[in-house]
Amino acid sequence: MIRLKDVLKEIGEGVTPYAFKQMQNSPRLIAYTFTTDTNDQYIVKFFSGYSQPDIFNLVFYPGTSIEDVDDKIDVITNKGTMFKILSTVVSIVKTLISKNKNISGINWIGINSDKPGADTQRDRLYKAYLQKNITQFPNWKILPGRVVTKLRKTK
Repeated sequence: MIRLKDVLKEIGEGVTPYAFKQMQNSPRLIAYTFTTDTNDQYIVKFFSGYSQPDIFNLVFYPGTSIEDVDDKIDVITNKGTMFKILSTVVSIVKTLISKNKNISGINWIGINSDKPGADTQRDRLYKAYLQKNITQFPNWKILPGRVVTKLRKTK
């Protein structure tokens, strides 16, 4: 039986992320952008609410604007770049954690879909990939949950 962790260990090993740059940095909104080998531009957006300003929600989607999230979040490009895109998103998460000591949590939201099980399947992939690649931050842990991958500072 092949497990998701085993597949990620093989496929996700040694994947070099795309170059990325920060495009927005404010107390409640931080955004990065990168372009894939197939010239698709992505936005990686972190935003927090007023009730928990130290907990950021993470979404990423193909696009050029931090404003167009609603109609882009469900787009799946499926051009064979999934692990390189995930590697880039995780690199951006690591950069965010390194640069912002006041952040105590990140919620990585799986795809919004009407297909049964799509959220759970995508969330498991995110959790497994993040778990494998966040080991250099021992005081950050992934909490159990469904549909939302919760990464929290523990110390």
